[in-house]
Formats: sequence, structure tokens, C-alpha cells
Amino acid sequence: MIKKLIQVLGIKILQFNGRSCNQCVGCCYAFHVNDRGVKKKAGELCSKLNTTDTFISSATRGLCTIYKKRPKTCSKYWCLWKLGFGDKEKDWPMKSGLVFSSHPDGTVYVSELFNGKLIASKDTVDRMKTATKKKFLVKDNGELV
Repeated sequence: MIKKLIQVLGIKILQFNGRSCNQCVGCCYAFHVNDRGVKKKAGELCSKLNTTDTFISSATRGLCTIYKKRPKTCSKYWCLWKLGFGDKEKDWPMKSGLVFSSHPDGTVYVSELFNGKLIASKDTVDRMKTATKKKFLVKDNGELV
């Protein structure tokens, strides 16, 4: 899946420069999952995260309770930030409040994690558009706008 994503985006694999998810849970919120008993809609926090608090605090407490046996939908997903796009510090999904994902047709989807981050992080969106040179669709809490 990663190789196909790279081909669709028409890019060379970028050096990850130490990029790892760490305690980011952006994808656990941003996209739809219906795999291995995990069912959630885009824009909903996954029930498999170890958190009893708000989405923001899950970034420091969370982490997947089924990580070693998580669905393939989750294990094969890499956001564009992890692939090496954008600024390593500023554009980390939990800092920028945005998750950038690529669809097989080459369109980049932008999911807003925190209300108002899309407007506040316009520079992040602009940097990602420049880096990917692809069409963008913006999703607001799981809905296309």
C-alpha cells in the first residue's frame, strides 16, 4: 500500500529523518475504520485508545490498546507527514491539528483534528500543497467541505 501511495503521488521515498508516530493519535481520529472488529467513522476518536479524557489529552496519555493486533487499515496507514512531507516540527499532526492523507486517485485529504486549526494552520496546508503538487480536499470533522 505504501508503494502504491508513493507511485500515485509520483514522489521518491523521502528520508523520514527520525519521524515516527510517537504519541500522535491523529489517524485514530481522522479516518473511517471497519476492520477486525474496529468500527468508527471519520471524525470520531477510536474507542481502542487508552484514554478516558478529551481528544487533546489522549495525545499524551493515549496509545492503542490493541496496537500489536490492530487492523490492517491502521497498521498500513502512513500520513504524509510521516512519509516526510512538511516541516518535522510545525506540521506534526498533533501540533498542526491537521492530518494529510492520500487517496489512490492522488487527491490529498486534509482532516481537521481540532476546531479552527484549518484556518490557523493555513501555512501548513500551503507547504503541503507545494510539496505534493496534488489536488487537495479539506475534511472538517470527517465531512468534506
